[in-house]
Amino acid sequence: MTHEMNELFTGYLEEVQTYIPIIFQRIKQLREQPKHAESLTELYRLVHIIKGASSMVGIHGLSRIAGHMESVLEQIQEGRLILTE
Repeated sequence: MTHEMNELFTGYLEEVQTYIPIIFQRIKQLREQPKHAESLTELYRLVHIIKGASSMVGIHGLSRIAGHMESVLEQIQEGRLILTE
């Protein structure tokens, strides 16, 4: 791995590690308040970032998982899917 790629990957790991606790917090908020729009919007944004960043560094499995999560979150935002317990 080149020095540039190593730095890119390290930056990716640091970024994703900061998002994971926030994602868990937003999911918890949505479980308690399913219509909490700000939590849903932030959750979607973070998942979208992880999808793109994972693809950029070659972690395609995580990028695909994030893409599926993004699709589900879009359906919730559009009212085509309803959150329940």
